[in-house]
Amino acid sequence: MQSNFEFFKTNPLTADYFPSATQVEKSYALGLYSGEETSIRVVAENIERDIAILRLLRF
Repeated sequence: MQSNFEFFKTNPLTADYFPSATQVEKSYALGLYSGEETSIRVVAENIERDIAILRLLRF
């Protein structure tokens, strides 16, 4: 099965998110919903943090 998060692997800046995102995807597919929300939130917070850092570096 191909992951919905394959696009993370195409960019070196986002490649680190791929393992975590695919693990969340697998947990969801297995019906392990309790930890799935927390895990995807961690991925989203890390992406947001990195975007904020990149914005600060541009100014």
